[in-house]
Amino acid sequence: MVRTATEHAERRGVAGKCRFIHGDFLTHPFEGTYTYTAALGVMDYVADAAGFLHRMWSLTERRMSVSFPQSVPPRSWMRRVWHGLHGSRIYYYNGSDLERLPAELAPLHTRVHTMPGSDRTHVLVCDKQAIPTS
Repeated sequence: MVRTATEHAERRGVAGKCRFIHGDFLTHPFEGTYTYTAALGVMDYVADAAGFLHRMWSLTERRMSVSFPQSVPPRSWMRRVWHGLHGSRIYYYNGSDLERLPAELAPLHTRVHTMPGSDRTHVLVCDKQAIPTS
């Protein structure tokens, strides 16, 4: 994934502004904080959602965006079976999770966007401070 991300950044001419890291997110010694953080397509595979979000929030200066898959039968059942057969686990989240998890972070503003489709996904957006509109 790091190689793919690097190639995409190079093609788009933004490689000099990007830094891609391969490592354990919960233990990596990041240098400083980031204005915006995003985890899209990640929470499906995270066993400790609260720990992951706390770590991400501690690295965020303004806004954090995180996608959470919702169980949508029968596709979610098939994904669980496939992952189970391959020695991994998949995680799904419901509305109460999307209320509980950000409440523990105490953001200034929180909102949830729902992306419809065969794999319904919620995107949680948390702001630590007001975002300039201009």
